[in-house]
Amino acid sequence: MSNESLSPDADFMRRACCIFGYLFDPQISPYPCTSCNDPDAEYTENLPDFEESLNDYLLREVHQADLEARETILNELDQKEVKMQESFDNVTEDTIQIGTRLASRTSSGTTQEFEMAKRLAENTVKRQQRQAERRHADLERKRKAKEQSVRQFQAEIKSEIEYKKKMQQEELKAKQVYGAARAQELIRKKEEREKKREEEIRKQEEAMRTVETISIKSRSLRITEEDLQAEEEKQKMDPQAKRQRMKEISQQIRQKNKDTAEKNPGKPLNQHRKMFR
Repeated sequence: MSNESLSPDADFMRRACCIFGYLFDPQISPYPCTSCNDPDAEYTENLPDFEESLNDYLLREVHQADLEARETILNELDQKEVKMQESFDNVTEDTIQIGTRLASRTSSGTTQEFEMAKRLAENTVKRQQRQAERRHADLERKRKAKEQSVRQFQAEIKSEIEYKKKMQQEELKAKQVYGAARAQELIRKKEEREKKREEEIRKQEEAMRTVETISIKSRSLRITEEDLQAEEEKQKMDPQAKRQRMKEISQQIRQKNKDTAEKNPGKPLNQHRKMFR
């Protein structure tokens, strides 16, 4: 493709692409020496001016291969240029879609969309951190409230246990006092019963002595006082004999009262009978 078939813009683009391509091309080689017989000749000797011929310092084969490789790219650029020119000439709408929208950039070189996305990400992270802090504070508050309720419940249970122990101790003391008083009362009543029993026994013994004296005198005057004492001692030593003796005396008294009642119907019975009731 000759230079005359290209527009000025396309030719400028071609030359710019060639310059940047050759600067970074690893296959670049210096222009050969003008004289092969002179091994000490400089490579920069007799070089053509840059303005006259751009590619004379490269090998012809490399230059030709580069042109052939770039021919397809240049054709595509020409086609795009034609389409762009046609779209500029035939404008039918208010907006023209040339390509991707150029994003405005900040002083740091980044786009506003990037800065907004970065700020949004930072705000999201901060919001998540605040949420985590609030959640942690809420959980901590709930934990402290639960611990406080547990401590209060334990204190109530402890006070209730202490109150029950105190009541049990007071009840035990009251029971001990009542038991001691009851024991004293029982001892007193027992002593009173024993005294009363002893008094009754003494009265019975006196009555028995009186009845025996009367019966002995009425039957016979031969029984002396020594025999009566011996009989009393015998009865004291033998309780069964004593009971038998009392039974005999009571039978004698009843028989005597019966005889007296038959002889004297209007006369009251013997007064000794009341002692055995």
